[in-house]
Amino acid sequence: MDDFRVFAKRGRMVALSFASLVFVAIGILMVALASKADNAGEGVMLAVIGAVSILFFGFCLWIYIRKLVANTPLLILSEEGLTDQASYGSAGFIRWEEIRDIGTMSMANQQFLCIFTHDPDLIVNRMTGLQRMLTRMNKGLSSAQAHIPLKLLRCPLPQLLEEIEKRAKLTERSSKQTPSIV
Repeated sequence: MDDFRVFAKRGRMVALSFASLVFVAIGILMVALASKADNAGEGVMLAVIGAVSILFFGFCLWIYIRKLVANTPLLILSEEGLTDQASYGSAGFIRWEEIRDIGTMSMANQQFLCIFTHDPDLIVNRMTGLQRMLTRMNKGLSSAQAHIPLKLLRCPLPQLLEEIEKRAKLTERSSKQTPSIV
């Protein structure tokens, strides 16, 4: 069976890139206005908020532009497992045998495909630095080890779940530890 590849919605990525660019511009404006503030405390506060905005949204802009230019799949489903490449803190490759459950979850009005592994630290242990920190922050939101934003994927949820089910069943013949699809 061929791999099933899910690419990003280009329009969504362009919109997120543009929004990030706007926030970088607002951050630059805040830093510029900080020196003109009447109160020194207000100036420092403006400069700090502006700098944080520039750094955070600049990083987001860099990620979105890289994803647009590379045009690589955000999610790959194969007979061996799935590969999450949807965000900077992506889980990477996860074997079907390592997956306990797959489901969807809604957080902050956004739906996510959630991956639950048998070992709750499996994905975090594979990461380093900023990726590890982001993944640990996500663990505070839910007990899932990976969260893939469905809004970014150019594939309807029913089709995605059907493709996961097909490939997970292939593994069931050999391992008897197929994840349940919610």
